[in-house]
Amino acid sequence: MEKLDVKDVTLENIEHLINLCIPNERKNDPAFVKGAEVKRKWAVNVLKKHGNIGKLAYLNSKPVGLI
Repeated sequence: MEKLDVKDVTLENIEHLINLCIPNERKNDPAFVKGAEVKRKWAVNVLKKHGNIGKLAYLNSKPVGLI
C-alpha cells in the first residue's frame, strides 16, 4: 500500500526541496548546480528568519512534490 506524507520543509530535508526542481539529467549541469547553491542559501536564510517556507509531499518516503 502506498503511503503519502506531507511535511514542513526543514534544514534536515532542504535538499529534497532543492532537488525536486532539478531534472535528473541536469544534476551536473553548471547552471543547475549554481542555481541549487543560490536556492539553498535563500532557503536556509528564510527558514532561520521565518521558520516555514513550504511543504514537501512524500510517497513511500520518496519526495514527489512541494507546495
